[in-house]
Amino acid sequence: MIDWRRAAAEKRSILVPLAAVALLNVAAYAFLIYPLSTRAGSVEARASAASANLARATSELSGAQAIKTGRERADAQLTRFYDRILPLDRTGARRITYLRLAKLADESNLDFERRAVTTKRERESPLEQMSMTMVLTGDYGDVRQFLHKLETAPEFVVIEDVSLAQQNTDAPLTLTLKLATFFRVRP
Repeated sequence: MIDWRRAAAEKRSILVPLAAVALLNVAAYAFLIYPLSTRAGSVEARASAASANLARATSELSGAQAIKTGRERADAQLTRFYDRILPLDRTGARRITYLRLAKLADESNLDFERRAVTTKRERESPLEQMSMTMVLTGDYGDVRQFLHKLETAPEFVVIEDVSLAQQNTDAPLTLTLKLATFFRVRP
């Protein structure tokens, strides 16, 4: 059997420096390497969190820019609609509802029976609505021609209601239209 005490006493000159170096290694690991490795791990975690935050912020920025671009495009199209398509004022709306429709009816060989015009404005709206109910009489082909011309006309007229009636088989058809157009109210 090995006598460990005697071996330790004989090799003390080697064992003491080895034990001191081992203690220094443990101390260096405990006080230097381990704290630095945990700090490096936390730096890596913060870096990955910052990277994820950057990706999320970049995505949100892209979404916000897309919304801004869409809004600018919609504003431009709305301005173009207001300036080019809608009548500029009440006079322009009357021109569409009175003159243009009378001309279309005349071109289509329809006779005016009567018409009624009303205007209304929704609260807080920049637009005013001019509604018109008109009654025309004529043949079926002329009614179709009038409706086709009305639907393909460049003016902005909304057909709200169409009714077609005939008193008896020999009488002409009676076309009752409810139309509307809008115009911008200037302050």
